[in-house]
Amino acid sequence: MKKYIYILGAILLFTGCGTREYFEPNKKDLSHEVSVNQELESEINDFTRDVATLKDNKVLPINIKLPKGFIAIDNELAKKGYILLVNSKQITFKNLIATATKSGNLVAIMFADNHFELYDLNQDKVIAKDSFGEYLASRKFIAKPYFYKDLLLLPTLNGKMIVFDLKKQKVIRSVIVSQKDYFNNIIYLGVKKDSLIVASRDNILVITPEMVFSKNYNIKHILVSGFNIYIFTIEGDVIKLNLVLKELSKKSFEYANIIAPTFVGKYIYFVENGDDSYLIRLNRNLKHTKIYPLDTVDLSEVNTFSKDGILYMGDKYINLKDIK
Repeated sequence: MKKYIYILGAILLFTGCGTREYFEPNKKDLSHEVSVNQELESEINDFTRDVATLKDNKVLPINIKLPKGFIAIDNELAKKGYILLVNSKQITFKNLIATATKSGNLVAIMFADNHFELYDLNQDKVIAKDSFGEYLASRKFIAKPYFYKDLLLLPTLNGKMIVFDLKKQKVIRSVIVSQKDYFNNIIYLGVKKDSLIVASRDNILVITPEMVFSKNYNIKHILVSGFNIYIFTIEGDVIKLNLVLKELSKKSFEYANIIAPTFVGKYIYFVENGDDSYLIRLNRNLKHTKIYPLDTVDLSEVNTFSKDGILYMGDKYINLKDIK
């Protein structure tokens, strides 16, 4: 039965590829072509929201080199199958590692079978663990566990957020974010201004001390800045919301395949990868748009990653702060 559902999911994902529509930029928004001519020593092999690992094992943007075969999770952690690299120490677990977060002497690890373990580096052992049920499939972007005061917030691979009490060392709450049958892992988890923000591919929740707010979108990416949340949808929409999920503004790029959105100063940049490739710039109110052709780069063939004002594409990069 599970194999059947996997096959069904693949069919649903790829049905209609032969009739795909492509993004067409508004001519009044078009600007000059951006030349991507700065080169890295190696090509991007893998990436998370925080870091990218190159094929020569170097990590961007922190410029360290990992042992062969490891993939960086963030600035402090890396993984290779069952092995976690932390503080130059390799720790082997019994299951494949999905993601992890370190806070002080504690490391929270989510595994590919949807269970978690809390590892104490001082004691050199697992001090807590729990399992959160089966799931069918997950998207590439998996949110990391989040340490918040005396709590550990755990993003599961089956649409839930688990609240774990670090003092009592037990689960105290489970929040259902998505009830889809597949691809419903938590893709964003964070706290802003005492508001907990958590999202799956089809729903976003904001939990405050007083209320819970919820909205449905086909979510591809999320950025958060101050009191504002920016959602980038599968349909090509960019939507600005406040922390009670009221829509403040919206800009549509019909059929756009939005990749690597990032803040740079007063602007939002992202790449559109369709029939042609474009760098798109919006102001934070989503009122002004500039579109720069990227015809020299075939984004369908490379990994694309943005961090600290730099857009990396395969083995090339551009400094977005230099874009006029």
